[in-house]
This record gives sequence, C-alpha cells and structure tokens, in this order.
Amino acid sequence: MNHQAKILLTSVVVAMVTFSSCFKSELPNSECDITQAWIHIENPTDIFYQKSDTLVNVLYTDTTIVFLCKKKSQISEFSPQFIITEGATIKPESGTKQNFGKGAVTYTVTSQDREWQRQYTVSFQADNSTTSDKILYGFEHYRLEPKGKAYYEWYEVSEGQENAIWGSGNEGYQISKSNARPEEYPTTICEDGVKGHCIKLTTCDTGTFGKLSKKPIAAGNIFTGKFDLSVALKEPKRATSMGIPWKQKPVNIKGYYKYKPGEKVTDATLKVLEGKTDEADIYAVFYKNRNAEGEYAPLSGYDTKTNERIVAIADVQNIVPCEDWQEFNCNFKYLTEEIDSELLGGNGYNLAIVATSSAGGADFIGAIGSTLYIDEITLTCESAQE
Repeated sequence: MNHQAKILLTSVVVAMVTFSSCFKSELPNSECDITQAWIHIENPTDIFYQKSDTLVNVLYTDTTIVFLCKKKSQISEFSPQFIITEGATIKPESGTKQNFGKGAVTYTVTSQDREWQRQYTVSFQADNSTTSDKILYGFEHYRLEPKGKAYYEWYEVSEGQENAIWGSGNEGYQISKSNARPEEYPTTICEDGVKGHCIKLTTCDTGTFGKLSKKPIAAGNIFTGKFDLSVALKEPKRATSMGIPWKQKPVNIKGYYKYKPGEKVTDATLKVLEGKTDEADIYAVFYKNRNAEGEYAPLSGYDTKTNERIVAIADVQNIVPCEDWQEFNCNFKYLTEEIDSELLGGNGYNLAIVATSSAGGADFIGAIGSTLYIDEITLTCESAQE
C-alpha cells in the first residue's frame, strides 16, 4: 500500500470512529424512546380538526408531545397509547386514563437494561393559531438547546405560550462538528439586527466526515417547521419538515437582509464551479398539508417549491450582496384561485417560511463563508377566518 493510500485509509478510519462516537453518545436515548403517541376516541373530529390529528409521530429529539385540539374542545381525560423502544417500559403505562385538564402529564421511559431513562411531557392544547393580519418575526426569542447547549434554537410567544415553530439544520451539523461553539454553527444569533437581535446564516465546512460522505458543506438555514435528525444522514433533504399549520390566506412577506457570498462555489465533491457566484434564498410557501390518502405530509427539501399541493409561493428575487440592511418585499403568487375555507379553518394548510445562505445547500452546492443576515420578517394575511 502506497503512502497516499495509507493516508486516505487513516482518514476514513478516523472519520468512522468519530461518527460512531457521535452516535454512541446518543445511544441511551435510542434505548428509551417514544416513537409514536395516539389516542382512540369514537368521534375524533368533535375534538380534533382532522382524524389524523389523533396520531403524533415523535421525532428523535422531541421530549414534548402535543395533541392539538379545537379551541372549543373540552380538554379533560384521555388515555394516550405509545409505541416505545423494544424492551423498554413506560410509566404511567400506555393506555391508562389521565386528567390532562390540569396540564401536561410526564411519562418516563426506562430502557430494557434499566440503565437509561427519558422523560416526556404529553399535553392536549387548544389551538392558539395567530389570527392577526400582520405577524412580525423579530427573532428575539432564542435559547441554547437544552440537551447539550451546543447550538441555538428559536421560538415565538403567543398568549403567554411558547411555540417552537422554527427549525434549522444545526442539529445535523453537530454530527460532523461536535466541538463547535454555538456561534460557530451555520445558524446562530447576531446582536446587530435592524432591531435587537437577528439571525445569522453561514455556509460552513463540515470537516473530514463531511468530505468523505460527499456532504462537505452545511448552509445556514432557518425555516418554520422541524428538523428530523433520524433521517438526516440517509436523506438529508427529507430531514427538513417544512411548514406549520396556517389558518389565514397569506398575501405578502417582507423583511430585511444583508448578504455576502463566499469566495468559491463548490459541489458535493468540492469541485470548484468556475464563474459561479453563490446566491442566498428567501421564500415562503402556502400548501395543502394532507396527501391523497389524507395523511399529514409536510413538504421537505425535495419539493418545497415544486410539490403539486402548493397553493401559493412568495419567492424573493434579486438578493444582492450588501453590507447594509436591505428591505425585501414580495407578494404571494397564487397558483390557484380556489381556497377551501373549511380546510383553511381546519388546519388543512401549512405555511413554510424559509431562508438559507446558499440556495443550492440542500444538494451541498455553495460557497463556504457565504453569510446571510435576516431580521424583522413581517407576514401579511387576509382577515382571519371566523
């Protein structure tokens, strides 16, 4: 074996060991997880908007399980059932009746070998969807994620309740750069906003493992929805579950940005794409959130702009490099004039607001160092449906 081959083999082994150790540190959680929660009631639409709302798929990182009910529902006693990791046990037991009228109930899952435990809170919450014609997102509500405090996450506050509507790819980046400080992640905070803080999105190098797996960059991104780490390695595009239920017809989205593209645009093999300049992307998509089978099916990185269930899109154009704050202002373009008012009032539509430092980041095309700042996003909607 020649010298270069030995170096390559060593790099592969190091990357595999590093990657393995990342997941070994998460192994305790994988031995005591809830993967699904559901309830059985005779007439589910008396309480829920859709029959499918009686089932909640629990992401790998979730410890909060929320069943969203109609505002006028009488939230009281339910008997939730759970699918948990094989061999694990749960207390209170699956299927036992609990009084949720007094608030969330804590469930503890214990691994088969009794060495690991994980706690989940389960609640039935009345829908408190925003009904204002103008909604401002200033990104002032943020914190370090609770598990390892490695990176930032954002949330909104409505009627005194925290709503974790924002997702990012930070959790996936942690796999390749587990020692990164919070401010070194692709999506982080910046104090120099239009007002207060803003979001800073940076296209980052993913290190040795990223290069070997042909995922050499991680574009900074922020979106309404959730990031699913459990599928991030096999299908990175599917890890971004885009959008949240939305009960108003969006009309316009505007806000402020600053942008500086990185020096060299590369592809998934780190080949430099000569003559190409990196571009940021800011857009919003309004779409039907159920598939043909009636199942909840949020858009992902595969089809956020192309899915046939998209009703309207606001795609911000001409995002130019600039050192000072620039305003963007974009109307929604409706692909159909028909809006189902019953579906709209019943949480049958989702709204995804998305921003990223590299438009081709989902395919690992972009320039390391490209930086997009976002602040003061205002969404304008038609009057709330009664």
